[in-house]
Amino acid sequence: MRRMTVAVAQKHCTVEEFFSLARSMTGPSAWLLFETARRAGIVPLESFDMNGVMEASRLVVFSGQGECRMEKAFGEREGRVRMIQCGDESGKTCFMREQSYLLRRGVGVTGSLVCREFFCPDECGMLRLHAECLADVREEKR
Repeated sequence: MRRMTVAVAQKHCTVEEFFSLARSMTGPSAWLLFETARRAGIVPLESFDMNGVMEASRLVVFSGQGECRMEKAFGEREGRVRMIQCGDESGKTCFMREQSYLLRRGVGVTGSLVCREFFCPDECGMLRLHAECLADVREEKR
């Protein structure tokens, strides 16, 4: 585990505000994880068809810089957004652990999904989970 500062914030916003915020927060190499009633997938953010936004109940834009996650009802244009910014000096100092999970077939990419977990000490000195976020997709080379 290594030390890192992390800032966590929440707000209510529209889908358009969410994508604007996510692009500014995660940078050009961001990925999008989306979930609809019929399917889930992971695609590069720039190649996502914005017409599918209304079908999605969960949208997660992520990169090594942070994660922006929106939960909303199907067909709605507004939802709750949680933002996790890695390396933000205004945040808490935590211990970070990275893990990777193999992706199943049919999600749009092959390889593994990298997840970061942030642990902060409590008043007794025990490490407790403070936040977790998606960080990257390590694509499998064929």
